[in-house]
Amino acid sequence: MQRILTLLKKPQSRLAIFGTALEYYDYTLYGFCAGLLAQHLFPSLANESALLYTYLLFCAGSIAKPLGALIFGWLGDLYGRRLALRLSMLGIVLPTLIITALPSGLDSTLAMIIVLFARVLQGIFIAGESDGVRIRLYESNPTYYPFVKNVIVSLSCYIGIFLASQGAFIAKQFPNYWRLPFLWGGILGLLLLKARRHLTESPHFQRAETFWIKPDYRGLLSVIMICGAVGGTYHLFFVYQPTYWTSILSIMTAGQAQSLISLCLGLYCPGLLIAAFLSERYKGEVVFISGTLLVFLLTPFLWLIPSPNLLLLCSLSLCLSLMHAPGYVLLMQQFPMVSRYRHMSVGHSLGSLLMSGTAPLIATYCWQKWHTPFSLVYHLMILMGIGVLGMIIGPMSKPTRDYK
Repeated sequence: MQRILTLLKKPQSRLAIFGTALEYYDYTLYGFCAGLLAQHLFPSLANESALLYTYLLFCAGSIAKPLGALIFGWLGDLYGRRLALRLSMLGIVLPTLIITALPSGLDSTLAMIIVLFARVLQGIFIAGESDGVRIRLYESNPTYYPFVKNVIVSLSCYIGIFLASQGAFIAKQFPNYWRLPFLWGGILGLLLLKARRHLTESPHFQRAETFWIKPDYRGLLSVIMICGAVGGTYHLFFVYQPTYWTSILSIMTAGQAQSLISLCLGLYCPGLLIAAFLSERYKGEVVFISGTLLVFLLTPFLWLIPSPNLLLLCSLSLCLSLMHAPGYVLLMQQFPMVSRYRHMSVGHSLGSLLMSGTAPLIATYCWQKWHTPFSLVYHLMILMGIGVLGMIIGPMSKPTRDYK
């Protein structure tokens, strides 16, 4: 704990980590407030149509992420992490302020165009934020608790999501003031944007000599596979499972499912820190493989036990934290500094698009096609297999390249 507090005392760390929390606050607030936005921005449409259009516009942000990864990966490697992180914050704040300023009762078509522009802009710029923060903190001193620093960034993401859920709760309690949570995010973003003027460049950063570099296809593939596997298993276990229990299997109420998964998340978050410290003491690859094998052994019991078992779910939550914590640092170590931002940002966004964001959709399709609870088990096992394969072709076969 003392090491974590020491890290948070450093101004550079605070500027980076607070920005990531705000990034996820602004980005997820839209999803939490989708119902309110549908009512106020598209009042001329039927309720279901308005909500559908609101979620379609939400998806536009995810689809735009690979484009943002290309842009910010290039900016970060050629012109420095400092510039990329300053610009990314600007592009996250502006869309939130645009939505805040939209008048109610605006023509639905015009409102859709404006919100679509805002979401695409936010999706492009958000692709450069969390990856840039992780890279910047890692490069500040690659030998000083890199796994712990990376997990702190992950936890700041969850803090941002939690704050967004609370902001949405307030907005739903006072619907006439639904703009306030968006306004808070915009104002805090402007303050952080001003504070990031003091963000320094990564030590040892050297600008790439050429615009084009030959991609490390093997390393890039490992980033896609590991990030996709980590994001996919997270979405299936923590995001999709409550809906699976309530809407598909109908074995519990929504309140019971939410309470159960909240307990699992309450174990998962400190589990990430434990996994990070284990990765510092032992090899990160060992922690990753150990967590994956434990999840692989425990997952079939999700099907064998008729109803959700608290002990099993808690055990899986802790094992997933072992799998999820070390991956990003191991991936960063594959690449030289002059191409790290590009490979990590592009690979992360593609992995998320292919395996993470689509995981609930694929799981629902598999259930409708085969109507067997074992389809979810197969899905989880396939994702874990992809993660192990990505680890074998990537970090486990390459030396660390911190300053090259």
